[in-house]
Amino acid sequence: SPQHFADQVAAQFRALLPVLRASNDDFVRTTEARHKDAAQALWRRVRERGYIYKDTYSGWYCTVCEVFVPEPQLVENSCPICRHGVERISEESYFFRLSAFQAPLRAYYDAHPEFVLPAARRNEMLAFLDAGLEDLSISRTSFTWGIPVPDDPAHVMYVWFDALTNYLTATGFDGRFSAPNSGAPDRWPADVHLIGKEIRSE
Repeated sequence: SPQHFADQVAAQFRALLPVLRASNDDFVRTTEARHKDAAQALWRRVRERGYIYKDTYSGWYCTVCEVFVPEPQLVENSCPICRHGVERISEESYFFRLSAFQAPLRAYYDAHPEFVLPAARRNEMLAFLDAGLEDLSISRTSFTWGIPVPDDPAHVMYVWFDALTNYLTATGFDGRFSAPNSGAPDRWPADVHLIGKEIRSE
């Protein structure tokens, strides 16, 4: 089952920490009740502010990565991440109004050139931003593994909406306090945030 598989993978990540001589204050699983509460609370806040709406999405879909791929990003009619073929599908979806943040993000990056480092990654981000931001599909109806969308259980949150919320979950966020650092001021904001470049299958 997906849960059994996820349990095995999570155990491997836990076992990796001492090998890397790394320690952690918390280990968040996105299947935990506290994370479900945090992700659904964040969804409600974003929706209440008008940044989530329902529409129909049509596009090229990779069933391996479970991601829609914009046509310009296709590599020989295949997913740029896993290189498997894509199929054209349409489905009802909730969308995040990412386009509303293009100008504010550009202004912030211009005012804070040190925000994204190194410079090569900053330039990559600026090029992506200047190409134009499109609203992002953030729910799926084709499977049930995941966190249900509040008030619409036919939809499951797309992984990048719910999984990235685990940074807030680790601070104790569950929707009851107004800002992340009011729950755990020693944990947020982070001094340094390290992210892997990409997860790829070769």
